[in-house]
This record gives sequence, C-alpha cells and structure tokens, in this order.
Amino acid sequence: MAYEPKDYILSIIIPVFNRENSIAILLERLLKLVPEDIEFVLVNDGSTDSTLDAIKQIVENSKKISQVKIVNHQKNLGVSAARNTGLEQATGYYLGFIDSDDLVTSNYFEVLRPLLLKYEYDIISFNFTYQDKVIKSSNDGSQLEGVFTASHWHLVSRVYKRELFKDKKFEVLRRYEDVILLPYIFINAKKIKHINEVLYHYIQTKQSITQQIKISDIDDLYFALNKALYYIENYANSTESRLFTIYLFKIMMLIRKYIRKINGYYAYNIEYYDMAKRIIGITEKYNNSLGLNIKKLKYAKIDSYISKLKYWLTLKKKGSL
Repeated sequence: MAYEPKDYILSIIIPVFNRENSIAILLERLLKLVPEDIEFVLVNDGSTDSTLDAIKQIVENSKKISQVKIVNHQKNLGVSAARNTGLEQATGYYLGFIDSDDLVTSNYFEVLRPLLLKYEYDIISFNFTYQDKVIKSSNDGSQLEGVFTASHWHLVSRVYKRELFKDKKFEVLRRYEDVILLPYIFINAKKIKHINEVLYHYIQTKQSITQQIKISDIDDLYFALNKALYYIENYANSTESRLFTIYLFKIMMLIRKYIRKINGYYAYNIEYYDMAKRIIGITEKYNNSLGLNIKKLKYAKIDSYISKLKYWLTLKKKGSL
C-alpha cells in the first residue's frame, strides 16, 4: 500500500492491538469525515487476530489510501511503544491521538480544523464523555493552573503541536503513560485553547485501566511522582514548581484511592509515608497559598489507623471474621 507524503495539518496516531471489530467501526467513521489535509498513522502492535486485514480492507475501500500510513510491529510492544512509533512516523504540524476502542463525534474535524489552520495554538483541548458523564479537560483552558487542577491527563482529549514532542517519548512498559508525560508537554506550551464542547467518547471496556487496577499501577504512579520531584529539584522555575505541587498532590490522592480499592482500607507503607513527607515539604515551600488539603498527607498514619479500624469493624459486622 503506497504512502504519498504531503503537508498535513494534523496527524492522528492510533495504536491497535487485537481490535478487529472496534477498529473497523472507528476507522470507517473517521475516513468518511476526514479532510484531505489530515493523515492517519495506524500502528498495528503485533495483533494476532484479523486487525491488520480489517484495517487494510477498510482503507482500500475508502479510496483514501494516500492519507493512511500503516505501521506493523511484528510483536506486541505495548501502547507506549506503539505511540512512540506513531510519533516517529507522523508528519503533520499537529498531532492527535485516538484509541482504537473509542469514538469521536461527527464534527470532530469540523470543529478542530479551523483552529488548527490558524497555527496559533500549541495545544487545543476539548471535552469528552466517560461513563455517560461529560468531563472537561481543564477548569480554565487558557491557564496552566486550570489544567493541573483538573488533573485530567487524558492524551486523547487534546491535539498538540508536533514540535512539543520533539524530545519527548512515552514511557515503555508502564501504564499511565499519559499521566507521566503530559505535564511536561503542557509546561512547554505557550498558548492553549480549550473548546467547551464534547468531541470524544471514551468507551470503557474490561481492559480499561480503571477496570483493572493492579499493584504495579501504584508503582507506575510512584514513578510519575519521583520524576516530577526530580524535575522540581533540578530544572523547574518557581511557577513550574507551583504547578507541579498540584500534580504531586493529585497523584498521591489517586494512589490513596487505589490502595483502598486493592486492600479494603488505606494500607500505607513506608514508601507512601516518605513520599507524603517530601510532597508536604515541596507544597509548603512553593504552593502553601493554594489551599491543597494536605492534611490527608500530614496525618496519613491516623488516616490509615481509622480506615483499618472501620474496615475490620465492617467485616466483623458482616460475620466475615
């Protein structure tokens, strides 16, 4: 299948692994909507079903072969590696990301394209739906503090100037790869635009991260925290440090939530207490005025004791003990 390079305003990167049915639905919809100055980079990440055949058939039938680049991994390397391959192959001025299970609205390109053609914004974000709820990617689309406060680090709910990813890659073999990477993309953006309109539908499946919480997820979130702390201590200016204190606190609250889901109560360990202490120090230094509820970190041991007591009392009441 020949690929004809040209100047594209936007490259859409779509990683795919064993999604022969959902990618068919998504791709048929996209190819009906897409203008000529937008390309798709589909990365088949070592699928063992008929995903690759389904992609080729749909593309050939669409008569838009020149706008679709298909890259094939011989074995499954994971979504981060697939997205990194997409970054290497994309040629558009802007980048967008779509997951193979999800859907975009019928006006996705119609709304975005006029803004992209202005070449004015580094990042354009929009609302999305999740579990039948509309979620805003930012509390204030033009301000970084609004983005960090909302803490919705969903890669697919924005389009980005490609040069922002010039020296950036997704962490391979880690989940929450967008949570780990996106804050550093945003702090390098000079102008951000938020569209208060739903353009993306996140489809929750049994494979979704929120449906398959693992102990290793907490390790990946600690990785994100340590990376942010290293950045604050070695590179960040005072404004960036202030923003990253919000990020640190939000990630700690997510870890707290996952610990309870996995154990039934807040079963904190030494790593959590040490991380809480570091984040309290950073917050008091750079962001004490923001009013983050760091009491949950300051009194983590009391939090854990009360939570464990309630948990055991509940089990006793149910007769599980």
